[in-house]
Amino acid sequence: MPLVSGRSEGESVPNSPTDDGNADDEAVSFAGLDSYDYGVAESEWVVETHVESERDRRFDPEKVAVPRRILYYQGALLAITAAFAFVLGMVFGRSFAPSAAQVAMPTPCSIKGKIEFTRGGLNAMPDEGSIVIAVPRDYKPDQRERWELEQIGSASDDRHPSVDVLRSMGGDFAITDRQGRFQLELPDQGRYYLLVLSANSQRPGQEELNRLHLAEMGAYFGPAQRLIGDRRFHWRTENFNKDQELSILF
Repeated sequence: MPLVSGRSEGESVPNSPTDDGNADDEAVSFAGLDSYDYGVAESEWVVETHVESERDRRFDPEKVAVPRRILYYQGALLAITAAFAFVLGMVFGRSFAPSAAQVAMPTPCSIKGKIEFTRGGLNAMPDEGSIVIAVPRDYKPDQRERWELEQIGSASDDRHPSVDVLRSMGGDFAITDRQGRFQLELPDQGRYYLLVLSANSQRPGQEELNRLHLAEMGAYFGPAQRLIGDRRFHWRTENFNKDQELSILF
């Protein structure tokens, strides 16, 4: 391969200072070697370089370039959508919100009455000492509550522990006075089971009991026959939607 020198044509390379007197023999003349012109000025090297532009530096093939105004448009669209959803929720919320009547507070009611009985065809007499119980029809007592209520038939006043359980369920308990009168204070209007156990009127031993009534009573008070014993009783559903006064005759 020809060597390219930066010296003029025909100029010889001087001997090395370390050469001895045999310089003529060892000297190498480059006079016969032609300097090739590659179209490049002497002692000049051409280096091709790529100057990276500002656009090239900002470009990342793994990222998506989005104009800034698009970001502004998207932010404005999100804000408008959120505001629209809020207004829509307010409109539907007011449309389907329960009215004051639907969210009415409990309305207590007072149930008064008189219990009487007859014996031997005589005139009706006050049934003093009779037990009157009202229990919410939709309430389902658990096993512990039923066990407590089994003893309510032996209660002589409203300080009996089973009466506290009954009232915690939303019911009430009363015992008739000498005039046979009673009063129940119910915490809310609605449907109730009303049970009245006579204190002075006994049912015949051969009297057949209504099995449906026994099952309904058993759901609240345990074995119904143990509760009523040989006493005459009333068991029925009452719709107490206002203060009422009842009259029951055995």
